Amino acid sequence: MAASSIPVSRAANPAAARPRSRPRLGEVGLAVAATGAALLALLGGRALGELAAAGVAAGAVGLGALAAAPRRDPSCSAQTLAGRLSPNVDQVMIGAAETSYFVAGVARQIERDGAELDTLRDRADELAATTATVATGADEAARLAAEVSRAGTASRDEINRSRQAISDAQHEGAEVTVAMAALADRTHAVHAIIRTIETLASQTNLLALNASIEAALAGRHGVGFAVVASEIRGLAQATRAATVEIAARLREIKDGVTSATSSIEGLTQQVAAASTGAAHVGELLGEIATAAERSGERSRGLAEAADALARGTHDVSSAIRELRASGERTERELPRARDSATRVCELGEALQDQVAEQHIGGRHAEIRAEAERAAVAVVALFEGALARGALTLDALFDRRHVPIPRTAPTKYHTQFDDFTDQALPAIQEPILARDPAIAYAIVTDDHGYVPTHNDRFNAAPTGDPAVDLARSRGKRIFDDRTGRRCGQNQRPYLLQTYQRDTGEVMHDLSVPIVVAGRHWGGFRIGYRSAGREG
Repeated sequence: MAASSIPVSRAANPAAARPRSRPRLGEVGLAVAATGAALLALLGGRALGELAAAGVAAGAVGLGALAAAPRRDPSCSAQTLAGRLSPNVDQVMIGAAETSYFVAGVARQIERDGAELDTLRDRADELAATTATVATGADEAARLAAEVSRAGTASRDEINRSRQAISDAQHEGAEVTVAMAALADRTHAVHAIIRTIETLASQTNLLALNASIEAALAGRHGVGFAVVASEIRGLAQATRAATVEIAARLREIKDGVTSATSSIEGLTQQVAAASTGAAHVGELLGEIATAAERSGERSRGLAEAADALARGTHDVSSAIRELRASGERTERELPRARDSATRVCELGEALQDQVAEQHIGGRHAEIRAEAERAAVAVVALFEGALARGALTLDALFDRRHVPIPRTAPTKYHTQFDDFTDQALPAIQEPILARDPAIAYAIVTDDHGYVPTHNDRFNAAPTGDPAVDLARSRGKRIFDDRTGRRCGQNQRPYLLQTYQRDTGEVMHDLSVPIVVAGRHWGGFRIGYRSAGREG
């Protein structure tokens, strides 16, 4: 059954269906205690879950049942009732202690989780900002890639046009080369004609010379023929000079054609190479444009993914903030549950005081007697040391707890702890030897400082906080609620139930220590409940 569904009214007042009788001693207080404990169970069931409230609920039901016991048995005496009540009150106190410890643990965990959530939230915010920056950068990269793709395409088109122009130039160069070759061929033909003319001119010149000779031999009759021969010879010489001039010009033309042909051929080769290079550049530009287009697509995809991630991260950050706010609300509510558990525990202590007044004996009475004997022995030890000068009053009441370096949890020195290390074990250790159910028997000053712990908890520090927490507990200040009350209590005794920082749930009974008329602290005995021994 869930803790929140415990029938409180019947547990607190089981006599509602029976004839009413006059309550005996303590019945009203028991009913009130049962009601308070059951209400705590309900509160714990709502706020902390069934497991945390189970112990308190069980104690509440048992307490309510005992509240009704006198009505069922009118002959039941107060002492008998107290004897029946004592173990159930123990269970109430244990349940309240467990609940209080659980609530404190939840508070610590919420605080730790809160710090981690704050860190996680900050990182989520940073991730969101970074992702938004990535998305913006990816958008810009996609835009630049699109521009590169467009520029590459345009450059490729321009290269293609240039290739066409180069190809046209190649064709024209080839045509010019052909024309130049034809011109060279014609020049060769003209040279042949000129050589023929030169030959004819030479022969004509020779004939004219012969004619002149014959005319001279003919005398007066060959004068006219000599004149003709002279003219023919002059014409032959002029023709020869002209052919020489023409041949020189043709040689110049031939040389020019040859040079032009070589230049055109070289240019054609360069144009061909440029065409090949332009084709390669065009291919590269095409690849660049294609790669830029793919890069743009991927950048757009990255931008979309980054944008989605940024939105998701913002959602996570918002969820973390809501979770943190919920944790803070729970943290604000936890003190109410802790205070309720504390009040129930205090009510249990008060009930145990009433039970003790009936002188029923039992476990708590045995421990109280043990603590009182130990306190008397400690007072005698301190006052004896003062009397013989082994201690001064100022040293004994020194409250300047000086931290011991490199200890965790922190340990402290005082002006009296060297003395207690030597003297107190003789009083403390026999108590543990006599009763295995006793976990510790120690002296504490009024600040919760334990100068000398029991041997089993007085190991040298190892430097490991987890180990030292359990095994090296001497010279520590226990300033939790239980520890403070033990040292400050001045009533004849104080019975508390709590969960230690090492996890055990136990009773703590302390009696005051008064030295030279001044309250010094108390003697604490921690022991397990009768139902939880072993």
